[in-house]
Amino acid sequence: MPTMKKVLATGDFFSYEDGREFRYVGLSDFGLFKRMCMQDGPEALVRPILIERRQIADRAGYTDPIVSRVFRCSDPGNTFGQTPAEVNFDLIQPFLNLCAEYNFYVDWTQGDDDHDMMFGRDLIGLQDFHNKFTSYIKSFCFYETENEPFKNGNAPKRGIVPPASSLYLRDSGDYGDIGNPSNPWPFSTILEFCSYHGQRNSNPGPRWPKWLYEGAESLSVMRSTLYKPSVLKEQNKYGPYWQDPNYGRILGHQIAYGGVLFHSQKGLESNGYDEATKQAASFYFTGVKGAML
Repeated sequence: MPTMKKVLATGDFFSYEDGREFRYVGLSDFGLFKRMCMQDGPEALVRPILIERRQIADRAGYTDPIVSRVFRCSDPGNTFGQTPAEVNFDLIQPFLNLCAEYNFYVDWTQGDDDHDMMFGRDLIGLQDFHNKFTSYIKSFCFYETENEPFKNGNAPKRGIVPPASSLYLRDSGDYGDIGNPSNPWPFSTILEFCSYHGQRNSNPGPRWPKWLYEGAESLSVMRSTLYKPSVLKEQNKYGPYWQDPNYGRILGHQIAYGGVLFHSQKGLESNGYDEATKQAASFYFTGVKGAML
């Protein structure tokens, strides 16, 4: 059974144990674990999505690992949402194994406008949930404490820290970008690596909207300021907010500065891509491949 190679945080970049650099090339697939937990989920609802995503990357010339950003749990009102009580812990490792068959790492996260609803002030319950979830992990992955903590209860700032392990690298979810210079993000909660979702400003520059070209600057700031591997996990979402497939190519180029992820409406749902999303994702992988040559 295939498993994904261990990745280390080495200074401001990721590496494999043999010293080769690992590039975090990601896709949003928020609902993939929820689908795994549904009836006939592994074969009917998860494997076809992994195959589709892998084929898009391969045809674009990118055959290296992909990181799938997946929610453990969230407000059930979201298409990708399930409560902590609905999580099937016994499917965590089978899910990682299934993803590994197609050369996918998983970057786990949780919470979307709902953390207080799920745990409220019960910090012990929240910490226990992380302790239990991580105890079921038996092969390498990435693990984010909380998605957008500033709107989900600020668990990292309230002292919630997933247990350390050689089986995953931890990202608190608190932004590593410097933010507003007069009110910078606090960096004390950042763990083995850091991330940033980026602003969604569509004001045009010479050619590209600001949300697209500011990513390289943010990655450079995070890596030089914090000396940790850094990832752009949620730049603007393809589908409702941008439709030019060329933007995918420029997004992919940012792998030269740090980790990058293709964020899309279909990825939130973890449904099959429509033709437009396939084209944008293909351009993204083409851009990644070009920047890595």
